[in-house]
Amino acid sequence: QKDTSQTTIESVTDKRSFSPEIEHILTERIVTLEQVTTHPDIVSAVIASNVEHSTMTDVDIVNMDTELQAASPDDAVLKELFEGSAATHLRVFQNNHPEFPEIFITDRFGINVAQTNVTSDYYQADEDWWRETYNAGVGKTHFGEIEYDASAEADSIPLYVPIYQEGQLVGVLKAILSVSFVQSAL
Repeated sequence: QKDTSQTTIESVTDKRSFSPEIEHILTERIVTLEQVTTHPDIVSAVIASNVEHSTMTDVDIVNMDTELQAASPDDAVLKELFEGSAATHLRVFQNNHPEFPEIFITDRFGINVAQTNVTSDYYQADEDWWRETYNAGVGKTHFGEIEYDASAEADSIPLYVPIYQEGQLVGVLKAILSVSFVQSAL
């Protein structure tokens, strides 16, 4: 597990920043999310996914993503993403922290492992936010700009947290923080 007391949290760009009050709220929420990333159900699911996907080629991953996007909700893989022990933990956390309308985790290959909402796809390693969070295997905790998140159906600020096991980066968590929560916290 990485020592989170030394985590440096950065905005996505150096061109803009939030007020110190908002950055404080974002930092507090990220620290809360870092606790989620150490839960045994989360770490176990990510490690199992890493093992399962370790021999997949890029073509295999793209094909799997395409199949999952077309799959019915009762597909076994989709059921695990939404109902497995890691997804259950995310949902319990979300119920206790409604300021996060969407949370999901990926393995080190960028493939979704567990999620609270339907995402537009199940492969994230082709996204800039994921590559920046993965940070060539080192990990980088950061947050993005205010945006409308269609799957969460909310104006939000995305928060990105690496997932570690014994100091090694094993996956990535993305959580959508509601702008209305930030406004009410000010």
